[in-house]
Amino acid sequence: REEAGQLGKDLVDAQREEASLRASSQKLLREQAVSKSLLEKTKEEGRAEQEDGHAQVKELEQQVVDLTANIRMREQIKADEELSKAQIFGTSSVPPKNRSGKKGKKGKGRRAGKR
Repeated sequence: REEAGQLGKDLVDAQREEASLRASSQKLLREQAVSKSLLEKTKEEGRAEQEDGHAQVKELEQQVVDLTANIRMREQIKADEELSKAQIFGTSSVPPKNRSGKKGKKGKGRRAGKR
């Protein structure tokens, strides 16, 4: 009987330990599920941030292209203006050629009317 009593006591102790281990296991499984959920959420947020980052990079690259084109246009306009000013200066500083005494159309019209 003592042996049966001891075995019964050992069985109760083993069942108590099993219950404790099952509770710990259930707790760990719940924590694992929460961690897995948080990991998936973090991965999704990371993907979204990465996509946003790529979109921002593309937008900034396009802005650089646009600004570069704008700078080139401004430089071309400035060069064209400088060339135009140089041409104006060149034409205004040269005295007009004398037309060897020929009169313009007004002069011809008057002469023709006098005859």
